[in-house]
Amino acid sequence: MCAALLPAYPIRRAGIVRTNFAEDEFVLVAQWIADGSQQAAPARRFDKADTVGEWVLKHRRAFIGSTIADVIRFPATLHDFEEEGFQSNFVDFVDAEHTMLFFALSAVPDAFAAPDELRRRLAVLPHCVRLAELWVSPGAEEAMKSRIESLLHELWHRFGTVPTQQHLDSMYFQVLLSITGGRIDGPRGAAALAGLNPSTLRSRIARAAQQGAEHKTP
Repeated sequence: MCAALLPAYPIRRAGIVRTNFAEDEFVLVAQWIADGSQQAAPARRFDKADTVGEWVLKHRRAFIGSTIADVIRFPATLHDFEEEGFQSNFVDFVDAEHTMLFFALSAVPDAFAAPDELRRRLAVLPHCVRLAELWVSPGAEEAMKSRIESLLHELWHRFGTVPTQQHLDSMYFQVLLSITGGRIDGPRGAAALAGLNPSTLRSRIARAAQQGAEHKTP
């Protein structure tokens, strides 16, 4: 996602943190660094006191820092700016529960003066985090392998053939709807996740279902 945003925003570092209210801290979920240097390990913890993130949690709205002067009242954030040469930043929620924050930092002043495209893309991040956490959970790889084998067996049993592109498309749509709880519309729906117009996604789902029905054995 961050690489996709680079043409519009000169991002040097970006990431996602989850709030641990019990310990008054943030837990790093993922981080991306533009120059490819060593990334901080996921699950790294740090105090949320005196940070822009703490302000966003309190005020329930995004923070856009145009220059380093905008973060002077946040000592912890200012320290990072001065240490790494940042000049502007953007912090906003990425989940409906207001516990997970996306942050982006730039060495260019006013880098986030027009955040609309960035905000539009934030809706996909909770889905990515959920999938990533599922994938690294114990036994996830074996569970995925078992699921794929089960689907292939079912396809062979029902259609007497290896999966076609239509079958794979159908499985893809099922995964999308499973991730979003069946929701197609809205910023957290399957259409947004797939980068499609909702009506386009509905048409493709219907077409895949029709093609699947046509291939069923009597």
